[in-house]
Amino acid sequence: TSAGLPSAGMWELSITPEGAPSGGGTHSGKTCLSADALAAAPEQTLMEAAARHSGRQSLKCEFKEVQRDGSGSSWQTVCDGRMGKVQGQGKATFGAETAELQQAFTVRAPTGTVNLKQQVSARRLGSC
Repeated sequence: TSAGLPSAGMWELSITPEGAPSGGGTHSGKTCLSADALAAAPEQTLMEAAARHSGRQSLKCEFKEVQRDGSGSSWQTVCDGRMGKVQGQGKATFGAETAELQQAFTVRAPTGTVNLKQQVSARRLGSC
């Protein structure tokens, strides 16, 4: 594994949304992540796993302009959901055994603009 990137294995994810119409509340779950997926796109791999555990997998997101600097990264996100296109940005800090990710979106709804944030804390539990 490259220095600063998450290692393959069983990961526990804790997802805390802010500003969601369905309310806050932390969701958590465990998932097995492959070395190939983590090496190719650790940000997208972890955020998609988080979406599956928080019930938000209906959003189809594309990660663009990913910038990596040592153990950190940032990116732009464009998602298609039931309210149309949603744009946002994210940032992450990685280690082989832990990851902290934040993602923020601005949603233009008929009732006005809504700012959504998502915090994901992840830790590797061991092998799958």
